[in-house]
Amino acid sequence: MELLAQRHLNDMKYLLVVAFILIIQNVSAQDTLYHRIPRLGHQKYVLKDDGTFVYTSLQCGFGLVSYGSYTKNPVGYTFSYDTTKCPKPSIVCKNQKPVNDDSIVLFFYDMVDSSRLPYYNSIVIGDQSFECHSDSLIIPKRTLKTNLLIVENNLPFIFDSSSTELNLYLNLTFCECGLNDIRKLKKTKHGYLNKFIVYDEIREKPWKKGKKRVVREYYQLHRKSHA
Repeated sequence: MELLAQRHLNDMKYLLVVAFILIIQNVSAQDTLYHRIPRLGHQKYVLKDDGTFVYTSLQCGFGLVSYGSYTKNPVGYTFSYDTTKCPKPSIVCKNQKPVNDDSIVLFFYDMVDSSRLPYYNSIVIGDQSFECHSDSLIIPKRTLKTNLLIVENNLPFIFDSSSTELNLYLNLTFCECGLNDIRKLKKTKHGYLNKFIVYDEIREKPWKKGKKRVVREYYQLHRKSHA
């Protein structure tokens, strides 16, 4: 069991990396503020022409995505975050031609970047449970007695039972969407600076605050390509 659990964890970390690579590819034509963290990952702001941004952070297999708007001035950038733009689980019902009335095909997508990814869990429809370890699942229509579909964590969806295809958008990479604590990046000769204070833990006395340390992160601006 421990070996299976570790394998599942490794699969989740791999999927998270793949999803973030897809995000990078989808927005590579935009201006980007990029901060590389050696041996750990990266942090980046993708700056769109309409004044909005997408922030992604990937560190040690854990991801964070933030959305919002930004303003640029001579001394740097200012960011305002908007959690209402965070994607939510959803379902899209389709009828593909030629129509197959015998079954419904479920496809699983990550809700952050809409990439198709495997789903490692069960789908419950009525009194039936369907195990899935792939990016798709075929459900025979003749077995359906309800149009209520439930996925992990008792998340319910109502679907059209006459559909031939269901696209489920879920948080398949377990990536968190929310606020980032960076409000401003200051322009310097080394890049755009994010400066903050941390207190190093005292292992022998963890209840104490520890030594104060100033951390400086420099984001490099990469201009979008004009093909």
